[in-house]
Parts: sequence; structure tokens; C-alpha cells
Amino acid sequence: MTKLGVDINSPSVAAYLALRGTLTAENALQRIMEEKSVADFLSIENFNDWRRTGYPNITIVANPAAGITTIPRRYPYSQQEISSNPQPQNTGVKITDRVWWDTQ
Repeated sequence: MTKLGVDINSPSVAAYLALRGTLTAENALQRIMEEKSVADFLSIENFNDWRRTGYPNITIVANPAAGITTIPRRYPYSQQEISSNPQPQNTGVKITDRVWWDTQ
């Protein structure tokens, strides 16, 4: 904040820092990924980061009427890709399947 010229003694900065807590070895990944998600607001990279690390914590807004009961994990292959490049792993992919690097 000092680098950006923000007054670190202002009440809003003090409130922000109190809300965020202290960075420790135990919470470093969580805090870093949460701040990165703020910086990358509305970027698809937030979804990729969540799948890689599990942070930030998100919850599903379930819509059983539309068949949505879990967070999508991947995008299925298009029919053109399946026709042009017929590989066994291209067929039968569901949006709830995990990709190989997706955290458990």
C-alpha cells in the first residue's frame, strides 16, 4: 500500500488489514489466492486458480430444476473436436469430471 501511495494510517486501511489477518506459513496460499482473485476480478483465471488450489472458498448456488447441483469442473469437447480427433478421452466427458491437475 505504501508503494501505491496509500495512507497506511487511514481508518479504511486499518479496517482492511484487521479483516484480512496476519499472513503466516499456514494461511499463505489461501491469502495469496484470495488477493489474486480480487485483482483478477471477472477473469477466467480465477476459475482455473480455484481448481488448482481450492481457494478462494466458493459455494454452489444449486438449481435442481436446471440440473445444477455441483460446481462445473471442466468444459466438454465440442462435437467438431470429437469428430476431427476421435480419442477415447474425448467422449463421455461431463462438466463435473475433473481434469488431471484439478485438486481433490
